Amino acid sequence: MVANRSGEAPRETAGDRARLPFRLAARVTLATFLVSHLTPFGSATGTLLNVSTLETEGIAASTTGEAIGLTSLVSTVALIDLFSIGLVATPADTSPALTS
Repeated sequence: MVANRSGEAPRETAGDRARLPFRLAARVTLATFLVSHLTPFGSATGTLLNVSTLETEGIAASTTGEAIGLTSLVSTVALIDLFSIGLVATPADTSPALTS
């Protein structure tokens, strides 16, 4: 944290933020995935679990937000890629029943 002379709260710098360990990120992501698929309002419940678990482990809220955003972005890109590959790889149907 960077102290200032004006009496304001110290501000966080890039060096102050905790790094998110891979094992913790993987464990929290898998738990969030499970909870979000088993509970009502799944996505909201999973996100709440994600944030509370990471904050309990000492990860700052800003880092938690970045982790959730990056996870969503990577997931969306992967799903679009899979759909595109499937679309390109699927041959056109040329069965006679559809051409008559």
